[in-house]
Amino acid sequence: MLYIKKTQPSQALINWIFTKKNDGDIHPHYENLQTQNATVSSYTAYQSLRQQLFDEQNGLCCYCMKKITVSNSNIEHFLPQSVFPENEVDYYNLYLACRYSHGKSKTQQHCDIAKGNDLISKYIGYFHHDSGKNTTKKCEDLIQYNEDGYVLPNKAGFRTLRKFYENYSSLTPQEKELLGTLEVLNLNCDSLVNERMKFITEFKQKIDPSKIQNMIRFYETQSVGFAGVALYFLNERLKQIP
Repeated sequence: MLYIKKTQPSQALINWIFTKKNDGDIHPHYENLQTQNATVSSYTAYQSLRQQLFDEQNGLCCYCMKKITVSNSNIEHFLPQSVFPENEVDYYNLYLACRYSHGKSKTQQHCDIAKGNDLISKYIGYFHHDSGKNTTKKCEDLIQYNEDGYVLPNKAGFRTLRKFYENYSSLTPQEKELLGTLEVLNLNCDSLVNERMKFITEFKQKIDPSKIQNMIRFYETQSVGFAGVALYFLNERLKQIP
């Protein structure tokens, strides 16, 4: 996962919501926005919404960070529609998630399809600035990746999933919460673990110590699958440089 900085909703979406409310629909329904029989204004709002979410996320799934396209992705309601109907078209509740695990067995489903109607902490929006220490933490600072492809809470001395569960009582509330979030999203299912492990093996061979800062800027701004994984190993290598 990577921190996703939300921008302002598009004017087309704002206009559509305003029109619906003027027509007496105080809480417009998402299905009226994306239905195939949509009006021109709703079609424009829907298309602009998808494109804006795509750009905002650098073309990556909001959870697993695999590459997606504008058309081949799902609009994810972070607060589920069935539980929070008033947030159906709330821009700050909407993200783009991949479709790669749709139709797969339950153990191999991940991201929004695995999450379903469960509630999880919004780590994709986690941003904490400590003005006293002049430090900033984002979602990616709370996460570590192992060479075997697993994603885990970033805790010193804890490098395996087994270690976390064997010492669960010693974890902080945030570490427990993050571990639960990774579990609900099933980000350590076999397919993702294997893909990340392959990516890590190949990526570590490409790291040039003399170009780490440039590589960090590249993976922070470009649409590259598993960008967060790349950034983790680049920052780890940067710590080793005198």
